[in-house]
Amino acid sequence: MQFTALVAALLSVAAVQAQRNPITITPQFDCGATNSQQYVARSGDTLTKIAQEIYHDVVGVCDIARANNLADPNRIDAGTPYTIPINCQTYDRNSCL
Repeated sequence: MQFTALVAALLSVAAVQAQRNPITITPQFDCGATNSQQYVARSGDTLTKIAQEIYHDVVGVCDIARANNLADPNRIDAGTPYTIPINCQTYDRNSCL
């Protein structure tokens, strides 16, 4: 009983501390972007199509590949959500191809 009360008290203190000092994690991408969006791939999509047609070339194919740890940037799966870095400072369109 005492152990349970002690654990509950410690968790309560930790929750109060977390509210007072929230941790903000800003994602960092190789292209310098600090923001991202999720895009769910559709049948027929390629990283090139996503970068050029959907995101209007404001992100490079290889930036998307790296953000998603893709070994083969030519292979993406329909229905899978991919992280798209937004507001890249530099664009990598070919180092991974």
